[in-house]
Amino acid sequence: MSKPLVFFVLGTRPEAIKCAPVILRARRDSEIEVEVVVTSQHRELQDEVLAAFGVEPDFDLNLMKEKSDLTSLVAGAWTGLSRRMEERKPAMTLVQGDTTTACIAAMAAHYQRVAVGHIEAGLRTYNKFHPFPEESNRRMISAIADLNFAPTAQARENLLRENIPPDTIHVVGNPGIDALLYMVERARTSRSRPAAAPSGRRLILVTCHRRENWGENLQNICLALKDLSERTPDCQILFAVHPNPVVRETAERVLAGVPGVELRGPAPYPEMAALLGEAALVLTDSGGIQEEAPVLGKPVLVMRETTERPEGVAGETARLVGADRALIVESALSLLNDESEYRRRAVRRSPFGDGRAAERIWQGVRHYFNLAPAPEPFLPV
Repeated sequence: MSKPLVFFVLGTRPEAIKCAPVILRARRDSEIEVEVVVTSQHRELQDEVLAAFGVEPDFDLNLMKEKSDLTSLVAGAWTGLSRRMEERKPAMTLVQGDTTTACIAAMAAHYQRVAVGHIEAGLRTYNKFHPFPEESNRRMISAIADLNFAPTAQARENLLRENIPPDTIHVVGNPGIDALLYMVERARTSRSRPAAAPSGRRLILVTCHRRENWGENLQNICLALKDLSERTPDCQILFAVHPNPVVRETAERVLAGVPGVELRGPAPYPEMAALLGEAALVLTDSGGIQEEAPVLGKPVLVMRETTERPEGVAGETARLVGADRALIVESALSLLNDESEYRRRAVRRSPFGDGRAAERIWQGVRHYFNLAPAPEPFLPV
């Protein structure tokens, strides 16, 4: 009897981070064949992460082109993935999160009558433009997924409200926490450490890239960072600037040369994990960092109007501040200048994972193929 073949399809840095621990677990399985297919939606960022984990793709669609847009990405990914599935005939395709790559891979698999497994299923804001197009992508994936790996009990409840069959849902935690803990430990034992803040200064780590923040919102966020630098001379603000020209142009125009602010390109993932470990405070519109920071005891200000990760807000490790210039500065100062408030918010919590999500996810896949019992659910620490 032939082994079932499982595709992993990914194309961006977050997908690579969260799929890598699952791929490493899957490749140790002698009863299931695995193929890693990349779209290269984010060429360099995807490759850098996979290399850090020692994951070599089996097939590359190589869709990254200059001035690519979502429409050309959708067309190229759908065509290329469909052809590969016709050739290799996988029994299941695993996708992660809410990217265009994930959505199109799930749709292409569905059209080929290939089972779909969705890692990080059930995240919702219930506003299709926040984040855009991610909220629509993940809801479309849920409509066709055969296996739903929800990171938290809240995500499972979201799926149940949408009439997703309960026996298709496994609460597993988020494999991004597996990846983070691995990299933080590697950084801790490494002789080389990333240059962060000058000696004696607290590090404020910043990331910002969401489409809904482009334009006036990003301008206000950058002005807030400028204000914050003037009021916190004992801090160093490190803005890891996304390579998108829209983001980079605004950040450089407002913040280049501002004392106490350093603009860097995206740090390699191992370095970013180490920087997160060094930070006193994190300002971000990223989803993944909202999950990672609480595990390390780092307070987060979320520069968005909504979040699909309400567990962090409920646990008071995160606060929604949107792109409100005054609120960003006020919230940051209240943490940096009030030691008791900072200690209350900087407790290490793990609402999103415990480092064993990859094992649970793969056990769920094995269960689907009648090779193992269902995984025990993740319980937050």
